[in-house]
Amino acid sequence: MSCADSIVKLLADAHFTSCFTKALPSALDCEEPIVVTGGAFSRGSRLAEEERGSVVVTVMVVREVMAMRSP
Repeated sequence: MSCADSIVKLLADAHFTSCFTKALPSALDCEEPIVVTGGAFSRGSRLAEEERGSVVVTVMVVREVMAMRSP
């Protein structure tokens, strides 16, 4: 399971809907989408039984919020 898939699972467990990792939907087609993408794994070190490194994860959220009016 990728980092992006793990984050989407956490969001789904928290009752967020419209979470995507593979497709990048338009906000016109899907109300308030959350798109999670993960970059390539960059190895920092390698040990006998494990690898350590990092993955850049990007989360894009479109949310509709009513504009505040000035008095």
